[in-house]
Amino acid sequence: MNGQRIAVIVNPQSAHGRTGRLWPEIERGLRHHCGEFSVFRTKATEHAVTLTRVALQHGYERIISVGGDGTHYEVINGFFENGALLNPNAVLSILPYGTGSDLARTLGIPRDGPAFRTVLSEEIVQADVGRISLTRENGEPETAYFLNTCHVGIGG
Repeated sequence: MNGQRIAVIVNPQSAHGRTGRLWPEIERGLRHHCGEFSVFRTKATEHAVTLTRVALQHGYERIISVGGDGTHYEVINGFFENGALLNPNAVLSILPYGTGSDLARTLGIPRDGPAFRTVLSEEIVQADVGRISLTRENGEPETAYFLNTCHVGIGG
């Protein structure tokens, strides 16, 4: 990984807790393929946003998101603060451990164990990121970022 500092954001609750149950095996696979990394475990909704920002602010250059589409959505949002990228050179990799894994399917990333090869690839795929501005129920403005799809209360 060319000396890259790697942070793994893992949602142990993704796929109805399956990711948490499989975490020891996932962690072994990641360590086998990329050596050292720091693990950040989510504890609540939107926690991955905060954890990703903390990792980027502390100099991590590759963020590996382990979970489902919701986890990846939160991690993507963590790359941004006040409308700007925290680190334009940082790379997002996803390790799909969700129930649907639509984003992984769209990107052609295999699910579970076989994804280790693509997650740690040096090949960088640039992708457009969508941005939506909205107002929360409490009247607070918010900006959200997304890849693949964006739902507004209901999903297709």
